[in-house]
Amino acid sequence: MGVYRAAIVTENGQNLIAQALANEKPLIFTSAKTSSYSYPVGTDVPALTGLQDVVQSVLPFDSKVLGGNVAQVSVRFDNDGVDQTYRIETIGLYAKIEGGAETLFSVTQATTPDEMPVQSDISPSAYIYNIQHTVQNASQITLTVNPAGTATVQDIMDIETPEFDDSGTVEGISSLPSFLETMKSKMNFFQFFRNLKAGLQFVLHTGQIVNNCVTDNSSLPLSAAQGKVLKDLYTQLYSEVGNTNSRLDTSLSSSVLDYALTLPEGMHTVRFPGDGYTGADTPNSYYRYSSATIIVRSKGKIVTVLLYGISTKAPLAVNSYDGGKWNGWDQYVTKNDLLISASGTGPTDWTALETVENMPFKIWNVTKASTSKGAPAGCYDYGTLIALVATATGDRWRNTLIYLPDNNNNVGNKVYVRSGISTKWLAISGTDVNSVS
Repeated sequence: MGVYRAAIVTENGQNLIAQALANEKPLIFTSAKTSSYSYPVGTDVPALTGLQDVVQSVLPFDSKVLGGNVAQVSVRFDNDGVDQTYRIETIGLYAKIEGGAETLFSVTQATTPDEMPVQSDISPSAYIYNIQHTVQNASQITLTVNPAGTATVQDIMDIETPEFDDSGTVEGISSLPSFLETMKSKMNFFQFFRNLKAGLQFVLHTGQIVNNCVTDNSSLPLSAAQGKVLKDLYTQLYSEVGNTNSRLDTSLSSSVLDYALTLPEGMHTVRFPGDGYTGADTPNSYYRYSSATIIVRSKGKIVTVLLYGISTKAPLAVNSYDGGKWNGWDQYVTKNDLLISASGTGPTDWTALETVENMPFKIWNVTKASTSKGAPAGCYDYGTLIALVATATGDRWRNTLIYLPDNNNNVGNKVYVRSGISTKWLAISGTDVNSVS
């Protein structure tokens, strides 16, 4: 805030006071003006009849006598219409006697001047000065101001029903923080309402609270009631998940099928310890290193067991229990299990192909059939060998070997087939079936 010296009444101002006392006429304060000019020390201020470098002129809005000998006049300057910042170095107060001409009444000089900024809709500025003059017998003088500078009944009505830009759009207000930045002390009354409407758009109200879980508007808040609904659903889900027995941290060393029949309804998961598994009810020994998911629909009555192996020798296997018995394992293989094409000369011993590793079948590209043990006598070296392996032990008659030479023209157009329990190949050519060693 600026600092100003006491007002100096000019010679013309003294004359106005004398006329007011002598003629008992009102002393009317007509205007107040600002100047950006700083008068140098030694200036004969009382002799001034006007101000140099006047920037703004306003009408005083109030005048009164204080303590019998002090005449106070109140003026207000704002930055409306100011297009260049300037310093308020000097304030001149103008007055007249009723029926007379306006003249410079007093001069107020700054020691630390206020600075008037350029006009801004976002941050309007204004200064109010109460200019006091020591006037002998001031109480005997009638002080008035130009009525145009005072608040009228209409002005008060305008405040009660203010007109302002209510579009809700104000440049610079794009969020709640930017709105709060515009809310400053002594801001313009009408600007306050304009900014308020623009800023309230960024404040959530109860009408925007969503009381459902299907709205996809990311800028709206969820009601506390829906929070409780979600909490209840979470509690219910946690309870239901708690009924699922996950025991992957505990190994099962005994029969998985016997264990499955003891479990309650729900889904259960266990793992096997490897060589420590003593059960003899898995499809093969490779499942000792697998895990199992057990689904119980009815305890001891309707149960499904799924085995998950860790190698190609232990594919996904499923066994189900209903009607008082287990229905047997069904194994599900991948494309890599169904077709294996070996490079090179193919297997060197064709009598040793009926193994677990070759179940259910394998295919080889052969390039040296004549040097392989157990190959058909006299067959062509290049061809395709197919092993259909139903069992690796026991009823080996279920197994079949088929050899398809690439170029049958050189060897009589023959296809070779051998049963798992036979030592001889059947040579199939046209309509003839012959036995070869």
